[in-house]
Amino acid sequence: ELFPDGGMYYFHDFYITERYYVFYLNRMSFNALDMYTNTKTIVESIQFVDGNKVLLVDRKTLSRHYVDAPNMNCLHIALCRDTPTGVVAYASLIKDLDLRVENPYDFEKCNLHKMTVCAVGSKNMFVDKLVHIDAEMPKTRGDVIYMMNKNALVKHDVSTNTTKVVGFED
Repeated sequence: ELFPDGGMYYFHDFYITERYYVFYLNRMSFNALDMYTNTKTIVESIQFVDGNKVLLVDRKTLSRHYVDAPNMNCLHIALCRDTPTGVVAYASLIKDLDLRVENPYDFEKCNLHKMTVCAVGSKNMFVDKLVHIDAEMPKTRGDVIYMMNKNALVKHDVSTNTTKVVGFED
């Protein structure tokens, strides 16, 4: 993908709806010299910067719609649903993403958000934080999104906008 602004982006996940391929693009800079000279690892060579976007690719026409996203990073998209003007997407967003965490379940300050992405007309994005519990690694079944952190399993029902947390003993 040749991005229209010439920027570099990192995406870890995508989602497919009936109408779109959905990508959350985390803007980044990359220091290839440090990586190739073994000064830093590939993960240490990535720096996330402001300017994220959501890319919607129409599945029939393959036309692309870039929409400015908040300056929060996303690894996994939990759920997307088509709307007449774009998609509604659910994902855990985090302001300062660090790929070098010691514990893979340490998702401090990573919270589930609902994003309304408009690909037609204004090409705006509206974001609402749904859950104030730090959690990531979403799995979805129907209208329910399951996420986890190092202490609990989080269950959020998007149809009722209710959340339940089950703590881990160990």
